[in-house]
Amino acid sequence: MDFNYNLALALLRSAENKTLGNMFLDNPIIIDSSTIGKNYGEIPVDLGFNRRPETLQERISDIKWPLWFRLKHFSKNSTLVELRLTHNSNFQHNIKQLTKNHGKNHCVFCYDRQTSYGCGLCNVLLCRQSKRGVSEGKSCFKICHSSLDLVKARETIWHQREKRQQLLIAQLSSRK
Repeated sequence: MDFNYNLALALLRSAENKTLGNMFLDNPIIIDSSTIGKNYGEIPVDLGFNRRPETLQERISDIKWPLWFRLKHFSKNSTLVELRLTHNSNFQHNIKQLTKNHGKNHCVFCYDRQTSYGCGLCNVLLCRQSKRGVSEGKSCFKICHSSLDLVKARETIWHQREKRQQLLIAQLSSRK
């Protein structure tokens, strides 16, 4: 995303119509809005608290990073919720390899799959691939960066998965 952002700025700067380019460069809200994160899904507007992106970096450096029960911390702690749902040029959530070994490293969200990849900014392991028939084709990475309450989102996914399994069992038993 950093490359795309820099490319867009370079194109705007080199545009022949200087007034149009200056309009975008002088108005950071147009470039630096939450629409940058639209590929994660619909980002909630009302978080239940006031966003303060100008002090987010300070607050992140002051907080003790959770090691246990990360899903609850990333749902309840207002700083971590704001970090998860802030998608702009300063806070870019990228999938990267967080661990070298591939043993016992479960996805923080679904806890179904083992993965060595996750969000480099949030520093949590998350599935990169979407699950078939569950979560509308979204990966755990996308769900975590677009859902306000992760615990409730996980329960919804589990409920969908149970329904799907019951449907499959009913189909198999009807064939006998």
